[in-house]
Amino acid sequence: MALTREKLILIEYQLTDRDKEILRTLRDAKCLFTYHIRRLFYHDAKNVRSGARSTQHALKRLKEYGLIDVMVDRRIGGVRAGSSSYIWYLTEQGNRLLNLNQKHKEDVPKRIRFLEPADSTLGHRMAINECYVKLCELEHADLLTIKEVTFEPNNWHYFTFKGKNEILKPDLSIVTAHDGYEYRFFIEIDLSTESVDTVLRKCIRYHKYLQTEIEQNEHGVFPVVLFIVKDEKRKSKLEHAIRTHLKNHPNIFLFITADDYDQLMTTITIPSDKLC
Repeated sequence: MALTREKLILIEYQLTDRDKEILRTLRDAKCLFTYHIRRLFYHDAKNVRSGARSTQHALKRLKEYGLIDVMVDRRIGGVRAGSSSYIWYLTEQGNRLLNLNQKHKEDVPKRIRFLEPADSTLGHRMAINECYVKLCELEHADLLTIKEVTFEPNNWHYFTFKGKNEILKPDLSIVTAHDGYEYRFFIEIDLSTESVDTVLRKCIRYHKYLQTEIEQNEHGVFPVVLFIVKDEKRKSKLEHAIRTHLKNHPNIFLFITADDYDQLMTTITIPSDKLC
């Protein structure tokens, strides 16, 4: 049963700032594991067990209000069973609550009804979210500053190249600051589910967008296109394909495994021979 606006206003008064931030993050990220929410919002707890209890309490309360819900019987490979692996999403009621204070219709974020994705799509989505959570943990440790994070589809770029309309769809767009410098990345999560030809077509689209100079004119630089791949074998395969088929194009792509992500984000040391 849909909650009235008056009921949503009453619920909003009972929410903490952290509750609202959980709702906003679920709206942006589409869905999160329980342990993602603990790492994002209860990282300052005395210990992991205490943080887990606080997380469960908050999620239970938000679910009772009808603002969030959990996917039933969904497990992602590699994640052990238990409440920490529950997958949460924002309900329509939760989205309506977040929009209560928007004064103009154009300010209200568009949202379609949440539909549970297929396992492969869900696995990819959660890998993107893990990338975001790790970035936040690095900020919690004062190793970098997050200036901007944009999830899809809000980070899609519509452009025209040689008279043809194109859409660039990064998995995640981030801007960080470290040691007085600002760094921009388009992030692509590669789980080895796409063919090399598909990845090459994606890279060609990035080169087309590069040539429009939209990013350069707005920000002064074009972001590094960071592919986070499953293993070294996949990394070598994709690097070879890029260097072979796009050798006359600018080097804007960097391939790493998930194990290299933390070090890259905190040191931003990219030897020129690593770009392809």
